[in-house]
Amino acid sequence: MQSSVPIFQDTESAAAYLQLSASCLEKWRVLGRGPRFRKHGRQVRYLRADLDAWPESQVRNSTAGARDALARPIGGPSPGSPWR
Repeated sequence: MQSSVPIFQDTESAAAYLQLSASCLEKWRVLGRGPRFRKHGRQVRYLRADLDAWPESQVRNSTAGARDALARPIGGPSPGSPWR
């Protein structure tokens, strides 16, 4: 049985498929986050299989370590900062 979802999706369709905003996917592309994407000329396309696989890669058992993933100040921790 064929799925009604096209194999390649543009940003708007991919965002709707993942229940995210298009601007979220756009921002994540710049930051190197989110699902894998491809450039077809000037156009960004998401492969359906990558959209299906991405949520599984986001599964976590704990929030421990989440603080380490946050951006830290470039010059190092400021006095009194918890980032020591």
